[in-house]
Amino acid sequence: MKNKKLVTCLSLTLTAVILCIISVLYIDKPLSYAMHEVRVSKLYFIFFEMQYIVDIMHKLFPLALIYLIVKYMLGKTGLIDRSIFLLTASCLSAKALKEFLKFVFGRTWAETFKHANPSLIKNGVYKFNFFHGSEIAYQSFPSGHTAVVFAFATALWLICPRARGISVILCLAVIAGLLGCNFHFLSDIIGGAFIGIFSALICHSFISKHLVVKQEL
Repeated sequence: MKNKKLVTCLSLTLTAVILCIISVLYIDKPLSYAMHEVRVSKLYFIFFEMQYIVDIMHKLFPLALIYLIVKYMLGKTGLIDRSIFLLTASCLSAKALKEFLKFVFGRTWAETFKHANPSLIKNGVYKFNFFHGSEIAYQSFPSGHTAVVFAFATALWLICPRARGISVILCLAVIAGLLGCNFHFLSDIIGGAFIGIFSALICHSFISKHLVVKQEL
């Protein structure tokens, strides 16, 4: 079983690395130029609302944590609480991991958003500045929004396989929003997706093995 999990993790990592490299070398730049035309069109606001799904999730994390703390203090935790814990833990783990990787890769953005940050569209800047991602100007890779939504969607899929349709729709909506607004390169999104899936799988494995929850609904 342990070897199977190791093979799964290594396969997932290798696949993500290969796809990111292909995207960085051949897809990111032409796709970003094409998406810039969408960004300056009337479709921008539609795509913006699609990626806003994750911003709503960010506002719900504190409420979920407060709810779980109260339930734990009352000693009345059940399967529903376990599911909420898995969803929250997966998303927060993905969020923490993407922050670290943003610092490591230090990638410039597709567009200029804040503080005149260098970008492909405005300045023709397209590079990684390793271990310089402490500034917002160098935090494009990986996509945090993608990491969070994929963590949530993967955890939801694991909790309730019948909800896989909702999981897929959530992920596709956020991806479309990020690309349509030209907020991220495709490789940023691939990297974020890997982080989200990986985080959810790890959290699910840990919770399933170490937490015993009474069958209370």
